[in-house]
Amino acid sequence: MYDTVLRNYALHHETAQPIPQPLVDRMKAAETYGAGFHTTEVVKAAYLDLYWHLVSEEAAVLPPAQMEEAALRSFGAGVDEVPPRYHSGYFLHTFSGGYASNYYVYQWARVLDCDGFEWFLENGGLTRENGDHLRACVLSVGNSVDANVAYEKFAGRKANMKAFLRISGLLDE
Repeated sequence: MYDTVLRNYALHHETAQPIPQPLVDRMKAAETYGAGFHTTEVVKAAYLDLYWHLVSEEAAVLPPAQMEEAALRSFGAGVDEVPPRYHSGYFLHTFSGGYASNYYVYQWARVLDCDGFEWFLENGGLTRENGDHLRACVLSVGNSVDANVAYEKFAGRKANMKAFLRISGLLDE
């Protein structure tokens, strides 16, 4: 949550009073609530999606529930306390449109989001110069450049997974 953005946009619709600081403090305190559960759910779904596209013929003949369990365990994601977000019978991303075997992009987008947020914090915040840099390196090139290449040009390095873990409250530093 970026305080200067809140000051400009989190205003009461009738009085234009800014959002009260105690409410902002409570929202910030709740930002990481459930992050471990949510991340595990999304990663399990990504593993399941990938597994369907990598599965051997022998594994494919298992009943779906057994196949899913085998898939998650093969990726080291057999955390019983957090069930998968989706099961094969209704996991549409697995076989439809441009997302087949690409469900992981949701998590990767979050990694880029967090790392980019930290880049802005480390480089002076939301300035015109930083916005122009983002536009020149990422936004203006669109899909004409590989997204990871564009991001690396923007940040001057590969995306750092630690930024995601830190912002999500999953890194004990």
